[in-house]
Order: sequence, then structure tokens, then C-alpha cells
Amino acid sequence: MATNISSAKPDYAHRSSSKPSPNAYWPTIALRLSRLGCSKVFVPACGKKELYTHADNPWILRCGRLNHCAWEGHVKEIYTDLFEHWSNRFPSVEQHPHAAADAYLQYARGFDLKLIQGWYTQEHYYDAQRQIGSATVRFTVGDTFWERLIDQPERLSKKAKF
Repeated sequence: MATNISSAKPDYAHRSSSKPSPNAYWPTIALRLSRLGCSKVFVPACGKKELYTHADNPWILRCGRLNHCAWEGHVKEIYTDLFEHWSNRFPSVEQHPHAAADAYLQYARGFDLKLIQGWYTQEHYYDAQRQIGSATVRFTVGDTFWERLIDQPERLSKKAKF
């Protein structure tokens, strides 16, 4: 019987009212994998209990059967809940109002925040017709802006707004 990976709850003890540390997000994945034991999680391609990851590259999951399966996949493929609602996982606080935007850019897109600090803001988009909203990362582009929806963008008809 397969382990229900969505039922293993990560430890959010690393959360605080201050800016998240650069390594605050990936240990959640490592913690979830260690609690389940990678050998208890089925590899999507071959169905064997051989899933593992490296500590220095924890966002890539691999099958341990390199000669037979050799499946590799991004952690987003298995742990989608970690990437769906950034503003819930990294709530804005007075000391760090762009927490969700920073986390999204750093952990989902791989940006070094020191290089792009000040280029963006965290905003909010609301679709009045559907009565749903999303946190956004907004970049000023000339006289206008580009905005990326970061909280469950699949609910809305588009992921970006110009």
C-alpha cells in the first residue's frame, strides 16, 4: 500500500515573524521525506519504493534503481501542496511585508534575492467575477507593470497580468 504523501504534515516551526532564512523552505521537504522515509514513497514511473534526494539538491527527486528506472522529477510533481499557496506558508508581517513574494522568487524560481532586491513588490490581485484573489509579485516595466500570480494561479484564467 502506498504512503499518502499529502497526509504527512511538514513542521512549520521554522516560521517566525521575521524574514525567512534562505534555507527555511527546503528543510521542510527534507523533513517530510525523512518522516515518511524515502523508501516508503513510491516512484511514479516504476512503482517501487526507491525515492531519494540529495541534501545539496533537495528539489530533485530520483529513483534509486538507476539501471532499471532512473526516474527523476521535481519535488513539485509529488509535493504540490508546498508550492500552491505562498502567502499562507510565508505570511507578510510588518517587518517583512514581501515574505511570500521573496519566498516564491527564491524557492520556486531560483533567484538570488540580493541581486533583485527592490525590483519588485508583493501585491494582491482580485477577480471580482470569480470572487477569488491571489498574492502577486509585481515588477515595474516602463510606465506599466508585469504581475505574476503566486497563490494557486491555476484557479484563475491566467498566471500573469500586464
